[in-house]
Amino acid sequence: AEKFFEIEYAPPRNGAPHDTLYVPFSQKKKIDLYIGFETPTIHRLGGSIWINTRSKAREDIEVFAKELLEIYGKRAVVKRIPLHPDTELEEKFSHSFPYQETPDQKKAIEEILSDLASDTPMDRVLAGDVGFGKTEVAFRAILRAAVNSRQSILLAPTTVLVEEHTRTMKERFQNFPIRVESLSRLTNPRKEKMIIQDFLDGRIDCLVGTHRILSKDIIHSLQEQGKKSAVCLLIIDEEQRFGVKQKEIFKNIRPDINILSISA
Repeated sequence: AEKFFEIEYAPPRNGAPHDTLYVPFSQKKKIDLYIGFETPTIHRLGGSIWINTRSKAREDIEVFAKELLEIYGKRAVVKRIPLHPDTELEEKFSHSFPYQETPDQKKAIEEILSDLASDTPMDRVLAGDVGFGKTEVAFRAILRAAVNSRQSILLAPTTVLVEEHTRTMKERFQNFPIRVESLSRLTNPRKEKMIIQDFLDGRIDCLVGTHRILSKDIIHSLQEQGKKSAVCLLIIDEEQRFGVKQKEIFKNIRPDINILSISA
């Protein structure tokens, strides 16, 4: 006997059984996950609600597409202050790396630091298998920002990754004048408030966090700072796990921000 997917919809009225649609396994390609900027309300089968929802989604996409064109138009012409190297400090940091850099790692570091030393915003994807040493490459970029008195944000999709990055980064920078803090659901509310204020005041060199960094209070504060903000580098770990709109938030705040997306 053929198996079926059972898709449950809203009931036609309160207290009534849910509307149910059975889709044969042989037609599973007709089932797609809805991806949008908002989660639509589940409705009953039939009627016009879904048609209206789909129409609204198309309108949202068109509006966002226009916003993207504006953002990338600004980035295409904007110039920023280059991030110059501190040769002595950067060489000291490089020599403190406990492993031998691979040729690919060296190439990635050189190209990223070259981008940061130019007056054009960086928008680069760093891809590599586990063990490639992508975080070390990111640390070199964070150091370059810090020696120019600029701040970095490292965005990660999970609390576990945030804790792992923060621990590794603090160990790596322990002998250097770099302050690293993190924000996640594990952060004590009182400490969280202090961390956010310290970051906005420029007393934290790199802030590591989950989607909490994308919360309205932080984004609104950065928007108010505008060009006065010292944030110049956004690193997105496992960038495939973030939506397009989430990744464009900082570009909208600062068209000249440098973006380094990390992907396996």
